[in-house]
Amino acid sequence: MTLADILGVLRSACKALHDCGIVLCRVVLCPAACTACQKAIEGAKGKLIVKQEARAVSERDDRLLAETLEARENANKEVGL
Repeated sequence: MTLADILGVLRSACKALHDCGIVLCRVVLCPAACTACQKAIEGAKGKLIVKQEARAVSERDDRLLAETLEARENANKEVGL
């Protein structure tokens, strides 16, 4: 099973649940996708190390990420990248 196959299965499952009136959020989908990817990689005799599990992201987290990205973009402009 390829990664594209796994993602297709996850999309289908998400759509089926949504059609039944169940909203599947990223908090549920992301860990399931990570697990499926890990199984596929290990099934192909590869290795996947998850350094940090998926978690819900707050508005504060989003704001901090945006600020960090903006600061790095400004730093890159200063050196001409």
